[in-house]
Amino acid sequence: MMQRSRRRRQTAKRKSKLQTFLDSRVWEEYAVEGKPLFTFRSEVWYDGFSDPCVPLPEFAVRINANDVVQVAKILDDDWWIGRVVGHGHACRYIPSPQKWWQLWSASDADASPKSTAARLKVLRRQQQQQQQQEDDTDALADGASSSQQPSLASVFNKNRATVPDEFIAHARNGAKLEDCYVIVPDIRPLVFFGPSKSGFATSDLMQRALMTYLVKSFPGRVVFMDCTLRRQAQVVVATTAEGTRIADPATADSEPFQAEDVERIYRLAKEGKMALVQCDSDRPDELLRSSTLPLLVLVRMNNPAVILPKLAKETIDAGRKLGSQIAAAERLNAMDDSTWDLVLRRCRFDVSCYELAAYVDAYIGESTLELTIDPRMLHPV
Repeated sequence: MMQRSRRRRQTAKRKSKLQTFLDSRVWEEYAVEGKPLFTFRSEVWYDGFSDPCVPLPEFAVRINANDVVQVAKILDDDWWIGRVVGHGHACRYIPSPQKWWQLWSASDADASPKSTAARLKVLRRQQQQQQQQEDDTDALADGASSSQQPSLASVFNKNRATVPDEFIAHARNGAKLEDCYVIVPDIRPLVFFGPSKSGFATSDLMQRALMTYLVKSFPGRVVFMDCTLRRQAQVVVATTAEGTRIADPATADSEPFQAEDVERIYRLAKEGKMALVQCDSDRPDELLRSSTLPLLVLVRMNNPAVILPKLAKETIDAGRKLGSQIAAAERLNAMDDSTWDLVLRRCRFDVSCYELAAYVDAYIGESTLELTIDPRMLHPV
């Protein structure tokens, strides 16, 4: 508890990125009824069904790490009103960063009674009942019904983890956590990788063909962007015994996109449009550091023989080495599917287009649902 209190006092001395954003109140410029004020990705866990402080228990919510949440209204210093994107749920009570830190700091004191078998049994029963009521209510709302949730869950929050039962508020490495929430665009941009090295005609043409299909399929809803990444040199501070270089975190965590590109992505998101980004990167981990939280799509060719003739002709014509192209394709194919939000592995172009269009349609549709606030939430008794 003393370490946690000391951590909060140290954080209070300097404003975090989230607090700076909230104090600037730039989100007030986009205040439109039914639209989100802003969107954030949760870095932490929160179980509202176990929280006795929720103003109205029937509007509690469960938030897992990596969940994306749209904020419809800032009720007071402790509570916001918003919805977890990707589950078709209506608006619920979201703890403000200040409130979450209070709950997390007090979790040690409350851990003992919550850890007993009897207490957990009661909590699980209450959660099951509340979840059933939530599903019944949301099925009648404008959002997606419970029957659609499995498909939407595959689009959103792919790496989410279940909140531990014994915690109201939980975080991994909480003592090192600067912000519990990270601001992201209302509609995340989409970035293509593969089937081989970017900057070569084979990859660029295949990606451009898929983007063209999306632009024509969703007129006015998707916009093409050609971005050049920032090539900031990383300062190597150490080298492991295996020869792996460790970079300075100050440079390793820098934003990969140019400032004007980031600004445009956020602006398009506020207009309800998705940015289709084509950039010169073959490393998904490089883009995961971006504040735009891009959706990563891999065009995968499981059989190299499909594109090998094309790569060979291209390298001969351009005077480039074929080995680098093949190595890039093998490296991308070797990555686990969990690295990507979507993997297009069909050899037929029309089938890949259909899968991609279905994914984008589900994502934009869920991200642009009207946020409806139950009047009871505004004046809790």
